[in-house]
Amino acid sequence: MKCDVHSKALNRHVFSLLGPSLETSRLRARNEAILCSIDPEDLDVQEAADPDVSAELDRFGVEWFVDSDAVQAVAPRRI
Repeated sequence: MKCDVHSKALNRHVFSLLGPSLETSRLRARNEAILCSIDPEDLDVQEAADPDVSAELDRFGVEWFVDSDAVQAVAPRRI
Protein backbone atom coordinates (compact mmCIF):
# COMPACT_ATOMS: atom_id res chain seq x y z
CA MET A 1 0.00 0.00 0.00
CA LYS A 2 1.33 3.41 -0.98
CA CYS A 3 0.85 6.22 1.53
CA ASP A 4 1.51 9.93 1.25
CA VAL A 5 2.94 11.84 4.19
CA HIS A 6 2.08 15.52 4.58
CA SER A 7 3.71 18.09 6.82
CA LYS A 8 1.17 20.18 8.71
CA ALA A 9 3.72 22.98 9.20
CA LEU A 10 4.62 23.15 5.50
CA ASN A 11 1.10 22.28 4.37
CA ARG A 12 2.42 20.01 1.63
CA HIS A 13 3.21 16.44 0.65
CA VAL A 14 6.78 15.71 1.81
CA PHE A 15 7.29 12.00 1.15
CA SER A 16 5.63 8.75 0.17
CA LEU A 17 6.25 5.28 1.53
CA LEU A 18 5.19 1.70 0.99
CA GLY A 19 3.78 -0.46 3.74
CA PRO A 20 1.49 -3.44 4.21
CA SER A 21 -1.15 -1.31 5.96
CA LEU A 22 -1.99 2.29 6.85
CA GLU A 23 -1.13 1.65 10.50
CA THR A 24 2.31 0.25 9.61
CA SER A 25 2.91 3.21 7.30
CA ARG A 26 2.07 5.60 10.14
CA LEU A 27 4.65 3.89 12.34
CA ARG A 28 7.26 4.01 9.56
CA ALA A 29 6.55 7.71 8.98
CA ARG A 30 7.03 8.33 12.70
CA ASN A 31 10.38 6.52 12.59
CA GLU A 32 11.47 8.52 9.51
CA ALA A 33 10.56 11.72 11.36
CA ILE A 34 12.56 10.77 14.45
CA LEU A 35 15.59 9.81 12.35
CA CYS A 36 15.43 13.18 10.56
CA SER A 37 14.84 15.19 13.79
CA ILE A 38 11.31 16.12 12.67
CA ASP A 39 8.42 16.36 15.11
CA PRO A 40 6.42 13.15 14.44
CA GLU A 41 3.21 14.98 15.41
CA ASP A 42 3.70 17.28 12.40
CA LEU A 43 3.15 14.44 9.95
CA ASP A 44 -0.19 13.28 8.58
CA VAL A 45 -0.21 9.89 6.83
CA GLN A 46 -2.99 9.03 4.37
CA GLU A 47 -3.54 6.40 1.72
CA ALA A 48 -2.16 7.77 -1.55
CA ALA A 49 -4.68 9.07 -4.06
CA ASP A 50 -2.32 7.98 -6.87
CA PRO A 51 -1.35 4.31 -6.42
CA ASP A 52 1.46 4.44 -9.03
CA VAL A 53 4.85 3.52 -7.55
CA SER A 54 8.05 5.10 -8.84
CA ALA A 55 11.28 3.14 -9.27
CA GLU A 56 12.81 4.86 -6.22
CA LEU A 57 9.80 4.14 -4.03
CA ASP A 58 9.76 0.53 -5.18
CA ARG A 59 13.48 0.12 -4.51
CA PHE A 60 13.84 1.96 -1.19
CA GLY A 61 10.32 1.94 0.23
CA VAL A 62 10.39 5.71 0.73
CA GLU A 63 10.61 8.68 -1.65
CA TRP A 64 11.15 12.23 -0.38
CA PHE A 65 9.80 15.19 -2.34
CA VAL A 66 10.96 17.89 0.07
CA ASP A 67 14.39 18.02 1.69
CA SER A 68 14.03 16.67 5.23
CA ASP A 69 16.06 19.65 6.50
CA ALA A 70 13.32 21.99 5.24
CA VAL A 71 10.72 20.08 7.23
CA GLN A 72 12.97 19.88 10.29
CA ALA A 73 13.46 23.68 10.14
CA VAL A 74 9.74 24.37 10.58
CA ALA A 75 8.83 21.32 12.70
CA PRO A 76 11.87 20.34 14.78
CA ARG A 77 11.69 17.31 17.04
CA ARG A 78 11.43 18.22 20.69
CA ILE A 79 13.75 16.18 22.87
